[in-house]
Amino acid sequence: MVSLTDLPQSTFWVELEKLKIEIRSKSSAVKLLQKLKENSNTSAVHETHTISDQSLLVKIENIMQTFLEDLANNRYPKFTLNRRGIENNTLYTEGVGVEMLNNVTQHVISLENTASLRKFTAMITCLATCYKLLQSNTYATKRDIYYSNVNFFQNQHLVDECMSDISCMLGVPRHNFRVLSSSKGLIGGCVKFKDTEGNIVDCSEGIQIPNHVTGINEFISEAKYILVIEKEATYQRLIDVKLTTKCGPCILITGKGFPDINTRIILRKLSESLQIPVLALVDADPHGMEIMCVYKYGSMSLSHEASSLTCPSMRWLGILPGEIERLGVALDVLIKFTEADRKKASDLLRRQYIIKDPRMKKQIEMLALRAMKAEIECLDSISYSFMSDIYLPSKIRNGEWI
Repeated sequence: MVSLTDLPQSTFWVELEKLKIEIRSKSSAVKLLQKLKENSNTSAVHETHTISDQSLLVKIENIMQTFLEDLANNRYPKFTLNRRGIENNTLYTEGVGVEMLNNVTQHVISLENTASLRKFTAMITCLATCYKLLQSNTYATKRDIYYSNVNFFQNQHLVDECMSDISCMLGVPRHNFRVLSSSKGLIGGCVKFKDTEGNIVDCSEGIQIPNHVTGINEFISEAKYILVIEKEATYQRLIDVKLTTKCGPCILITGKGFPDINTRIILRKLSESLQIPVLALVDADPHGMEIMCVYKYGSMSLSHEASSLTCPSMRWLGILPGEIERLGVALDVLIKFTEADRKKASDLLRRQYIIKDPRMKKQIEMLALRAMKAEIECLDSISYSFMSDIYLPSKIRNGEWI
């Protein structure tokens, strides 16, 4: 059994230190490039991180004024916004992620169109709620908005879509509207932070990520790296075995599968604030790779908020398809590909950020060729403590990430 205490300290941290220097260097270069782009006529949308409540109130008032003027002049009111979630409306920018473009295919939501009548009305209702929240300096969750008029909205998804469309239409991140997303993710390990009320929150034993994650304004941590874990069960096991005593001081995060907005926001804030390596531990299957890509590169549906949701510095620690055979994982714990797995693998291989990363592309090709996937738990077939005592310390010591 190998633990951190068995490894020479100078060799254990050397690869992490190299990665930290590389991350900080690239971060500075990307910020400079973005500044140059913003001063020129760039084709990508760069949303504002901060906007005053008063400015946002004016934006909403202008929308309502146009709405009333249209009605007074016998015109059908409408909203026009960039269409979200389609590939030709996005551009992959290295060091930033999947961004929405300007001057692209647009989507019209109008009272003239029967199909979009309910969506238009729901957006007006959400805008009215946002206006009240801004005026009263209060917050509400999207769930609160839904339950304020269940019979009208009928489902939570409509509220979620309306808030995303409003954010896209006005070019303002959703958190500026004082509408919070409900958190499902967890954070633990060597980190404390100040919440919105100025209280110090200790995450050492693991806590749920707060709903008001944008209100966190200070991190206190001696962590050497952040480990993002796909599954809650694996996260909880590493908390229970006190991974920080085996692999050095670190921060553990999980989105419990596909990450929610708040998990992505807090990871971005941690990465920017601490500027330490971010490593991903996901299943060696197309779904696990998709989850890692959402953290690292973002998603098409939220490409208009890329600059506050992506973590470009993330590295893929494991499980790497290319190491399954070398580790001696038993064949009977591997799982055959489904048709959905094949389609997802093909989709991943067509994405620009995968094409531009030969090492990641090779790993996906190896997985697709073998047509067998391996979950994180496959390491238990070697030894129950193999992951925490040998696999993770060895991978970090040797810098075996992509």
